[in-house]
Amino acid sequence: MHRQGDVNNKILGDAGYPAEPWLITPHRSPQSGSLGSTFISKHKGLARGIIERTIGVLKNSFRCILGGRQLHYSPNKVAKIVNVCCALHNICLSFDNNS
Repeated sequence: MHRQGDVNNKILGDAGYPAEPWLITPHRSPQSGSLGSTFISKHKGLARGIIERTIGVLKNSFRCILGGRQLHYSPNKVAKIVNVCCALHNICLSFDNNS
């Protein structure tokens, strides 16, 4: 999507990932009290915990998304795969099936 000019969609990543135009990562050394510092605080607190738990559930249920911390597909295809895995997970939950 980003290659076709869609610059509004981003993926949230942690500091272990390289800077990419489609990836939002925390600032390395933000000034105390700056927006970057606030972002890191929020990222480390709420967002990162939720994301890590969600990814853990998905990886345990859908082995196709295990990948050794690298993208094997384009970001657009990865987003589609993850969306389908989330939908399948929610379907399983609605039928009270443990994925």
